[in-house]
Amino acid sequence: MERFRRSSGALALALCLWFALPARAVVLGQVDDFEDGTTRGWHAGSTLNPNPPANVPDGGPTGAGDAFLQVRSSGMFASPGGKLVAINSLQWSGDYTAAGAARISADVRNLGQHQLHLRLLIEREPQLGGQRFTTPSVLVPSGSGWVHATWPIDAASLIPISSPGPADPAEVLTQVGTLRIYHGVAPFYPNTETISNLGIDNLQAEDRDGDLLPDASDNCPFVANPDQDDTDTDRRGDACECTDQDGDGRNTVTDLIAI
Repeated sequence: MERFRRSSGALALALCLWFALPARAVVLGQVDDFEDGTTRGWHAGSTLNPNPPANVPDGGPTGAGDAFLQVRSSGMFASPGGKLVAINSLQWSGDYTAAGAARISADVRNLGQHQLHLRLLIEREPQLGGQRFTTPSVLVPSGSGWVHATWPIDAASLIPISSPGPADPAEVLTQVGTLRIYHGVAPFYPNTETISNLGIDNLQAEDRDGDLLPDASDNCPFVANPDQDDTDTDRRGDACECTDQDGDGRNTVTDLIAI
């Protein structure tokens, strides 16, 4: 009986800890703005890294009082912290396709002396194979100030970079286990040691046009149209309408001006 009570207590504790963890499901429009004073689960992988990602309370894109995430690397070959990388397996895991996430954007600032080629790496859940795909890079020169970066994460844009075996990127996007931000001149992860200092803020999951409406229900999926205006009710949003804008049944100069 005593053993049963101990087992039951351990199970109850485990369940409590499980439900206390952040949700493992990416959501369209979610933003890591780091205003809560934490790293939002971003880490460097190794506990031996002398400079893990850190929350900086001031100096974000809007200045004083705007927190951001700082990621640094020492440039030391084959040493913990030698390469620039930040890893998240919590709120950035899950089914990106179901969430309607087709790109990820962020405000970034190169605080170091070397230009950075920033990429995102998407890794499948380990128990499902762990295949990795990366995005094209965004070049951020030294002394850039805060700039807005966007990485496409649709299947056509992803580059396979690792074994075991190639996989269908569309399938991997439904089973993402880990998202990484890293510096890589070439896609292979992580391939470049350099002394780096990067600021990241307002990391957001977006649809293709950034209006935070899932493409499946967006009447203008390639051009931002957050209000879903459709003057002539043809189910094509005004923002990408190339014909009758005012719904009078004619194509006139007025429609051209509106376009």
